[in-house]
Amino acid sequence: MGMEEVIGPDRLLSLQFPGSLQVLADHAGTSDQPPDLLIEHLCQLQSSLEKTYGQIPGRGLAVRSGRAGFKHILREFADELGLVRLEFRLMPGTCRLEAGSNALAKLFNQFTCQHVVPNQDDQDILWLMDHLTSGAHGQTESSACQFAVGLLQEAMYWLSGGKTFQVEEIQCASTGHAQCKVRIRKKPIQ
Repeated sequence: MGMEEVIGPDRLLSLQFPGSLQVLADHAGTSDQPPDLLIEHLCQLQSSLEKTYGQIPGRGLAVRSGRAGFKHILREFADELGLVRLEFRLMPGTCRLEAGSNALAKLFNQFTCQHVVPNQDDQDILWLMDHLTSGAHGQTESSACQFAVGLLQEAMYWLSGGKTFQVEEIQCASTGHAQCKVRIRKKPIQ
């Protein structure tokens, strides 16, 4: 739904959807519960964007789609994740970031074929993503997790009440690493 919002329904339908991705495309715009989202689907979506629009614009569209997708997650799961409870809203800012990151990781673990383990230290929140399917990522020259980066950018913006944080993928399974790792700086940019 986030991608449809960013590029429009007609352009979304004009993308070439390989195999299993067609199942997700068929659910676009319906109220039916879509099938479980596999990490391969996100990689295929990003690949389709890059083939259609070019590598750099395709990645930018993937980030924007992830950002747009967060509001759909919020609309659907905010109560279940505890993100709108008074106790959550009254937490100090850093605690909201950490608790929100943990809640989103649980959601990813529930609905995707990924296992997300959030870690934090004094400066960063890290999302370590293991893929539960073999060969989930094909080997590529660069990262393929721009949807997750965009989603986390928007989540941190919302959780902080309008502050922008640096969110970047620092390693990716598609480039030969054992897992993907996304780093979120706790200190806002602005």
